Amino acid sequence: MAKRSIALSLLLILLGIAPTLIAEGDPELAAKLGLRASRPRKDYPLMKEAALLARRSAEALAERRLALGWPLDPRVDPNKTGFLGPEFTEITTTIGDPVAK
Repeated sequence: MAKRSIALSLLLILLGIAPTLIAEGDPELAAKLGLRASRPRKDYPLMKEAALLARRSAEALAERRLALGWPLDPRVDPNKTGFLGPEFTEITTTIGDPVAK
């Protein structure tokens, strides 16, 4: 009976610790499971700065495109980033598998 209690106690401890271990060891798996690390990543400030810079870049590009008279097509560029241009030109096309592009 004591072994069973010890095993159950260890299992409960493991179940309590496992989400944190997964979240810190494999962020992609943690995201799929909806888990978060108990403490922030060391590089979180850098990651946050990079995300902000990417957003500002997209906004600047979209503004520039509009200033040049190049409209943003929400069918092709639903996030209105300006990264995606006309669907068909001399050098671009949407024909084909989007994953391959």
